[in-house]
Amino acid sequence: MIFILFIFIFLLVIRIYHVKDEFLWYFIYYCSIMLFGLYIWFTQITWSITDCNVGSSSDIMSTIYYHIQIAFYCTSIVFIIVFDKKTNGWDMVIHHFTTFSTIMTSYMFDFRKVGFTVLLLHDVTDIFLYAAKHLKKKYTDQDIRTIRMFTLFVVSFVVLRLICFPLYVFKQCLPTVKDSTQFLCFTGLIILLCLHCYWFIQILGIIKNLLLGKEENKNKIK
Repeated sequence: MIFILFIFIFLLVIRIYHVKDEFLWYFIYYCSIMLFGLYIWFTQITWSITDCNVGSSSDIMSTIYYHIQIAFYCTSIVFIIVFDKKTNGWDMVIHHFTTFSTIMTSYMFDFRKVGFTVLLLHDVTDIFLYAAKHLKKKYTDQDIRTIRMFTLFVVSFVVLRLICFPLYVFKQCLPTVKDSTQFLCFTGLIILLCLHCYWFIQILGIIKNLLLGKEENKNKIK
């Protein structure tokens, strides 16, 4: 718990003093945590997601990974409520609280393999998202570099969040849900999937505006 508090304070300080580079900060974080997650996946984890009801508390590396992610979403919740009220809507608030609750539930009640897999799938998409946002801020939304990165974001969003997330994670893990705490975690995953569908509709609107040459604010898409 002390380790989580330390990371929370560290990340919060970085967020407060680097607001102007917010998109770049997110990009660096997601790249780093994704590489760390992939390292754990290929070197430390020896289990299948079909056995997702079994905890992995003995795995020190995955525990550290969880602590970092918990602290990160804590800082995100604080930042969205205290410092960033005007640029985030109800969907972002629900997303942050749902993600944090799902992470904590999966961590505390031995559902960690599901939580780890879901976080890893989502982090890949967020890399392209914040890279596109950073390029849009530095150049324009009509710049070829921004469009290419936004295209990668859309492809990764569809493949990972709308296909792999429900078909792989849900299909594999639903039969293993055995008690109310694990069902609570699974409910959080359902809420996240609903948010993904909502955001995909927004993404389609952005694509339409880009094709028509209209200006659109991509910052509201998470």
